[in-house]
Amino acid sequence: MTKHTQGEWGIATIDCGAADDEIVTEVNGCMVNIAAVFGAGEYSEARPNNEDEPHYEVSKEEAEANAMLLAAAPKMLAALKRIAMGYESGQGLSGTDCAEIAKSVISEAEE
Repeated sequence: MTKHTQGEWGIATIDCGAADDEIVTEVNGCMVNIAAVFGAGEYSEARPNNEDEPHYEVSKEEAEANAMLLAAAPKMLAALKRIAMGYESGQGLSGTDCAEIAKSVISEAEE
């Protein structure tokens, strides 16, 4: 299985938030684009035969929250691995320990 791009992922805001955000990291001194997160806007899907066209409007705040969630993905993966390895190896992680590990990365994704 191929591993994801290593490094701490962050958000590069383009045009002061007027455009899409980029999820980026630095590898060997080079900024690497991981993903684009579409910014605020209205989305719709054309339908044939005069069917009603579904639509959805994404606010700037929702687009920012999406970018934060994606940027936190490597830390969430690391937390899940820590919980799983601690359980499997019998390191004695309690339910409270697991909850604290999970809460720490959840709060970062939702800041």
